[in-house]
Amino acid sequence: MNHQSSPYDPDLEMFVEPSCVLDMAHLRSLRWLAERELLEHRPVGAPSGAFAARSAVADGRVDARAAA
Repeated sequence: MNHQSSPYDPDLEMFVEPSCVLDMAHLRSLRWLAERELLEHRPVGAPSGAFAARSAVADGRVDARAAA
């Protein structure tokens, strides 16, 4: 991270970066690969968060091994 271009937040006592727009198509493709165990490595943990709520594996509708 470039500290000269990032603003310093004295309340947090750290440099902060502005929010960026999420590429939902990229996230969906990564989730698709993870659900089918086609990534280079297994996911570290179970799906969590707002975006994982729509996942078929998180909902229990699809077994990751059976989907491959």
